[in-house]
Amino acid sequence: MVNPVVLVTGANGDIGQEVVRKILNQTDYKVVITVTPKNKGNCNFGSRVEEIVMDASDISSIKIAIKRICLNQISYFIQIHGNSDTDDRLDVQNYERLIYHHNINIFSTIMIIQALIKGMKERKFGRVCLMNTASSEHGGGFDSFGYGMAKHSIGYLIKHLAKYYTSFNILSNCISPGFIDTKFHTSVMKRSSQQIQERVKMVKLQRAGSIGEVADLAFFLTFNNNYISGQNVKIDGADFI
Repeated sequence: MVNPVVLVTGANGDIGQEVVRKILNQTDYKVVITVTPKNKGNCNFGSRVEEIVMDASDISSIKIAIKRICLNQISYFIQIHGNSDTDDRLDVQNYERLIYHHNINIFSTIMIIQALIKGMKERKFGRVCLMNTASSEHGGGFDSFGYGMAKHSIGYLIKHLAKYYTSFNILSNCISPGFIDTKFHTSVMKRSSQQIQERVKMVKLQRAGSIGEVADLAFFLTFNNNYISGQNVKIDGADFI
C-alpha cells in the first residue's frame, strides 16, 4: 500500500486530539482531520495534518467536507465526531431535535463511509473504527435519548460493514466508551463535580476511564488489527455489567 492516509473526524475534542497525537508519534502517515467551525485553526498538529472544517449537523457542510476528504486516498478512518446536549429527554423530542442528533452522530458518518468505501474496495484494504457509547445497549441515559438512539445505529452500521465488506480486507469495528474523563461532561453536559463523583462510584473500577486508554484502543483496532471485524468493543471498567 503506497502512502496511506488516515482520516480522523472530530479531532478538536479531547479524545480526537489524543488519537491524532498517537498516530503522528507512531506512524509516518499523512492525517486528514475534521474540526468544527468554531475550532478552525486551533489544533496546530503540524505539516503532516490537513484540516477540514465540517459542521456534522449541516448536510451541506458535510457534503463540502467529503469532497475535500476524497481528494485523498483514505485507507484508515477513525470517527470521533458526535455531540449531545443537556436537554435530550424523550418527552421533549421533536422532529428537528431528532434530525440534529442523527445528522451529527450517524448520518454524517454513513455519508463519509459511503464516499470512502469504493476506494477501499479497489485497493482491497481499509480499516474503519467508529465511536459508539456503552450506554446505547442499555437504554441510554434519561437526558440523552436522541444521542443514544443515534449512537445505537453505529452498532448496526459496523455489523453491516463487516458482513458485506470484510471480504475486501476492510475491517470495521466500533468502540463503546463508558464514563471517560473528558471536558464533555462539564462543558457540554454541564455536570457538577459532585455529579461526576457520584457517576464515577457506579463504575466497577471506581474511576473514570482516560482519553489515553480510549486512544490506545482506537489505535490498536485501526493499525494493529488484521483479523477483528464487526465488533463493538466496550471500554467501560465493567460499568454496564
